[in-house]
Amino acid sequence: MSAQTERTRFTMHHCERDSARSALAGELASRGWKVGGIKPDNSDLMTDYWDPSDWHGFALHPETRAVAWCVGYAWDGWISREDDDPELRQIAVETAQMIKRIESELSPHKRSRCNWVVAINGRLIATGIGLYTFDTQENRTDPRDQTDPYRGKYRGPARVVADKIDRALRDHSNGNRSRTSSAPSSDQLGEQTGAGLLDEGIAYTLNRSLIRDTHTEIRFDAKPTEDCRSALKSSGFRWSRRNLCWYGPTAQLPSYLMEHAPDRLLPIATPEGAD
Repeated sequence: MSAQTERTRFTMHHCERDSARSALAGELASRGWKVGGIKPDNSDLMTDYWDPSDWHGFALHPETRAVAWCVGYAWDGWISREDDDPELRQIAVETAQMIKRIESELSPHKRSRCNWVVAINGRLIATGIGLYTFDTQENRTDPRDQTDPYRGKYRGPARVVADKIDRALRDHSNGNRSRTSSAPSSDQLGEQTGAGLLDEGIAYTLNRSLIRDTHTEIRFDAKPTEDCRSALKSSGFRWSRRNLCWYGPTAQLPSYLMEHAPDRLLPIATPEGAD
């Protein structure tokens, strides 16, 4: 790490953490995010009263609809304020429920080692650290940080975290394009031997493998549930990252598919030699 980007880490007071979160909220807002739930700075130097700004809300990316927030600090009742953007206030309740669900799914180890989270369509796409630190005076390369000695020390790390969030969105977008471009066309698929709709509302199709007649490829239109994935694995099916499907012996098709879509399963043609 170069001397210019090296940062000294300190044990931060909770009020300093408040300022670090506010710095991140301000940086995201400057990059076009809609940010809600910011408590203004109510400090009064005349009476020596210190009540710095804080961020207990979330940020919404207007194009990707990504949601970013600080782990453990997007609180119910604080997540939006009366002066927030109307769109943020409208989705505040459902966003708060999503945040609760995602944070509850983080392992204790993961939760203790991340400061910020980004999700799209209710799915976690990135977490990271680096927010709760600050630049020493000699490391503040931006002139704006030099003129504001208190808040300036938090802006450098906030910019670094915002860069990480932007990069996570780009990687996610590029990954989606890659998945779309790598998805096989109809002439690259084997004969369709069945289809169904699981109770969870997830549709799937069964195609005979072009590589091995005795094998079947299963393609879902969304990520199957953990129970479904466990049933697939126990039946000898494996996930192909290249072909974006589950594949395995046709003779060992998991009974889970039959049991959870009994009236919506098309007939399955058994290939020769599979009996």
